[in-house]
Amino acid sequence: MTATSSSSSRRLTLVLSADDAYARPLAVTAYSALVHLHPDWSADVYIIDGGISTENRARIARMVEEAPAPAMLHWLTSDHERVRDLPVVNEWVSTSAYLRLYLPDLLPETCERVIYLDSDMLITSSLSALWTEPFEGAALCAVQDYFIPYVSSKWGLNYYETLGMDPRTPYFNTGLMVINLAHWREEGTGQAALHHVQRYRDQLNFHDQEGLNAVIAGNWKSLDPGWNVFVTPKDVKHLPPSTIRSALSARPRLLQDAQVLHFAGHAKPWTLHGTYHPMQYRWYRYLWKSAWHAPLERWRSVVVFALQHAWGWTSHHARTSTRPIRHWLRSHLPNTLRVAPQK
Repeated sequence: MTATSSSSSRRLTLVLSADDAYARPLAVTAYSALVHLHPDWSADVYIIDGGISTENRARIARMVEEAPAPAMLHWLTSDHERVRDLPVVNEWVSTSAYLRLYLPDLLPETCERVIYLDSDMLITSSLSALWTEPFEGAALCAVQDYFIPYVSSKWGLNYYETLGMDPRTPYFNTGLMVINLAHWREEGTGQAALHHVQRYRDQLNFHDQEGLNAVIAGNWKSLDPGWNVFVTPKDVKHLPPSTIRSALSARPRLLQDAQVLHFAGHAKPWTLHGTYHPMQYRWYRYLWKSAWHAPLERWRSVVVFALQHAWGWTSHHARTSTRPIRHWLRSHLPNTLRVAPQK
């Protein structure tokens, strides 16, 4: 079946990308998207294979086949050699992230719009509303980055002045994008972003995200913040001043009401062994509901997680409850135990 590109169609197109290390998180992200689709919707799921093993490909195929929403899985094979030498600036992101810049070439010409999802996300509502979002001439739709709201922000484009960009040009996060493929093909957006990454490789902070923000330069449509809510221990009040901070401050139940949860950064639910994270159980619940594990594997995973989570929860609350005591000791013990100078 050929993917449709019409925003009025009830069949949407999802794209995800991963290497083998992110195969399981990718399956959870895809499953969470499919399980929340409206009953009369279906999906084409395209996966850019950055080196996923045969075993994990079979697990992903089983997950899509057994998902409640009707979906068709398509594998996209791209030559990883052409991104192997591109810069890696964060330990939790591999060069496979650059493969999405080749989407205009990898997908059928009939496909003019896609929803791209990072593999460290949980979808908690139907993406149908996102699929019908009009582009209004923009190259893509995305959410303004919480921590890098503008190109001039810390971790933004260090060289924005060289590019002649206004310092208040909004900066978007590429974890979730509704991509206008027709626009990308016409403007050569992906290739331009790759060229930018090569040119400024020694000054990059964030891979292809930086390349896209430089090339698109504000020609993107801002989505409601609920479509890409960062799961982070930092409170909203610690974010840099921006329009996105103001929008988030007005939502006391931001995490609970999010349409999409994004585990951005190095702390992922599946790597926090023996530690506590408030959204960790939620991620694992989707994993267990999916068909990633065989039944026996699933129960073993549940038991191991329960033991680790209990230990992490106990340790977390022990540290939290004793924080005032530890603070008092740090501020008073040095004076109390100070040795008097000898005469």
